[in-house]
Amino acid sequence: MGVMGVREKLPSKLQVLGSCVAAILFALLVTAANATIPPAPIGLDVDGARFAVLSSASATWKVKSNDGAFEIPKVAVQVRKAVPGATSAHERQNYAYIWARTCTAALQKVTFRATYFLLGKPKTLAVELYDTTHQSPPANQAIGSSRIYINGQLAFSASGAYINLQEMPRPQTKLFKFGYNTLDVVVVKRATKGSLGLCQNSSRPSQPLGVLVNIHGEYEAELWLSNYHPAPEEFWERVKTDENLRIPVIVGASPQNRGPSGIYKGIMVVDFLGEDLFVDETATISGTGLRNCVITQPTPGSARMVCEIFRMPPGASARASFRLKAEYAHKFDVVVTYSHADVHAATSDPQLLTNSWRRYHYVCSASSTDPRCPPP
Repeated sequence: MGVMGVREKLPSKLQVLGSCVAAILFALLVTAANATIPPAPIGLDVDGARFAVLSSASATWKVKSNDGAFEIPKVAVQVRKAVPGATSAHERQNYAYIWARTCTAALQKVTFRATYFLLGKPKTLAVELYDTTHQSPPANQAIGSSRIYINGQLAFSASGAYINLQEMPRPQTKLFKFGYNTLDVVVVKRATKGSLGLCQNSSRPSQPLGVLVNIHGEYEAELWLSNYHPAPEEFWERVKTDENLRIPVIVGASPQNRGPSGIYKGIMVVDFLGEDLFVDETATISGTGLRNCVITQPTPGSARMVCEIFRMPPGASARASFRLKAEYAHKFDVVVTYSHADVHAATSDPQLLTNSWRRYHYVCSASSTDPRCPPP
């Protein structure tokens, strides 16, 4: 079969991939592949696109008073229970004003410690801290100072119990790491004297002293597969035969996470089209962030590999590939195979044009006179 015959045959199969139908099919593949990935840990939304660290009396939080031992905090005022079936980072968690197991009349240093699995440096960061006096800033009637540490580094402080920083890019985002993060919130309750340092505020209804913490933001990761090429790449080679060609091929793709955030879940799809294919349905995976690659042969002339992108740190790279043989059991002039790859993640991606590649591979017979073929 000549090159024109094959080129006419292949695009007819591939037109779907450039249409709206292709987008729908790819979305269905993303849904199907990600169904096997468990929901992200508490603190992230189920897809890992955003995070929220919310004060609560859960296993992720501990508290100590002065130099005592860490223990589960006490709920001073419940704001909201976790919403069953919720997908957002906020609604998946309990949310409450919390305090140490006891509140003392003497000056009291209270350290709250939260441990969360997070995805590294976020794109944006918001920070809120209040107490149950519900005062305007500096809100220092009960609490004289507040400090927030991220992985041991002082990030925010206030001379009272009032921090309200709207979500935006902030230099403190660099203090987060991919993996388990420790956040310490240290507040100092003033010694009780008159209306100062009370363990029970005078609002109506009266509420016990407690602190509310809400630290949240959005992740962003550039998931890279190839530099942008507006047209498919083309590769030409010449072989030493004019018929009965069998081409061994390694089909694969090598995604990278160029950060700044990590990726919790995503998908990579690699498709290959030829004539008659003999496919080895065994994937070879290396690097960090790819798993569970499944290879199928939808038709005699096509092969597909679908891989999960899972917990891919910023700066990580991975590769998945499989082997096949494309057979042309006839005389030929020029034959062609086509392959393409796409990657997608739930995390916001600033550069979608680098998430795919398309390639034609032309093989010229020994006697072909096509001017685009390499010389004999």
